[in-house]
Parts: sequence; structure tokens; C-alpha cells
Amino acid sequence: MKKNAFTFLELLIVMSIIALLFGSGVAGLLRLRASMEAEQATNQLLSILKAEQNKAKNNVNNVELGSSFPDISKKQFDYVFGVWLHFTGALDFKLEKRICWRLISPGASWTTPIATRNCTSPEEISISGAAINFSTIVPGYTPCIDIIFENLSEKIFIITPTSGDCKIGIETETFKSPDLPYKYLTFYRVGYYDVKMP
Repeated sequence: MKKNAFTFLELLIVMSIIALLFGSGVAGLLRLRASMEAEQATNQLLSILKAEQNKAKNNVNNVELGSSFPDISKKQFDYVFGVWLHFTGALDFKLEKRICWRLISPGASWTTPIATRNCTSPEEISISGAAINFSTIVPGYTPCIDIIFENLSEKIFIITPTSGDCKIGIETETFKSPDLPYKYLTFYRVGYYDVKMP
């Protein structure tokens, strides 16, 4: 006798295959969306770093001192200025910026700890889009905490840590692991930085 319909077992198998394909497709789309948001946030972070570096290069960030520090503003030729970026990790993920200065003298250096009196109050830099975090726990590397872009010289100084290059893991809710963050932001002591995939 000729069979005109699918059996219940055949229908169940077809429905299972369709459900598996649908589930994997949705998971893939969600992962793609998370990747796009993480990439957007990373690009925004790079834009912020580039903007602050350009301000230092063009010697315009000391203008932001304004009337808060009139003595420093009047004697600008006695000082070297720079943008100090502070990355925090652990439970308090944020990026802070200060305008700092030091006297132009033979022994002066950025590599000694900077007292708060030599800087403006910290200003938090916000990154829109995906919630971006900085993992300061990177296996095999010393974490970046304090970086300075020096005015005019185009030099980048790594203040903390005090030796070697340093690396920060860029994390999001989807890509959250010290061993495998979304990307790594690395500052090199020779004076540049980059962002790479892990």
C-alpha cells in the first residue's frame, strides 16, 4: 500500500533539525551583534586615545587648566605638560584623565610618582555603546595603569608599571575572560600603542 503521509517519528526528526538550525542561527546572530558592539566600543576607545595624543602633540591640553591654576598658566614656559590616563580594573572599570605638569629641569621626569597637586582633578572618560571593561589581569604581562602623553614631544610614558611594556584586556559582557578578552590594548615603552586580537 502506498504511504501518503509522514510518520510521527519522521515529523519529530524534521522538527528537531529545524529547531537546531534555528537555535544555532539565533546564537550566531547574537554573537555577531555582541562582536559589532565590542568593535564599536574598541574603536571609540582608540579614537579617544588618538584625540588625547593629538591634544598633547599640538600643545593644546594645557589650555584646559583655565583659571583653576593661574600661576601655572602664567608660567607655562617653565613647565612640561601632559595628559595622564589612568586605567582602573577589578570592580571599578573606568578610564580617567588628568592634565599634569612638571618643571623643566635636568633631573625632572614623568617616571617618578605624580603627586595630585601636580595635576588637575580626575575627569572620567565615558565610552558609549557596549559596556567596555578593562582587565588588568593579563597572564604573562604587567597591567597598564598610568600612561602619559607628553605635550609637543609626541612621547608616551608608561608610569605604572615602572618597567617593560604593559597590556590591558578589553572586555565586554560577552567577551569576559582574562585569558581570552575581546582584544588587547598594549602600550610599548618605545613610545606607541596598538590594539590586537588575543
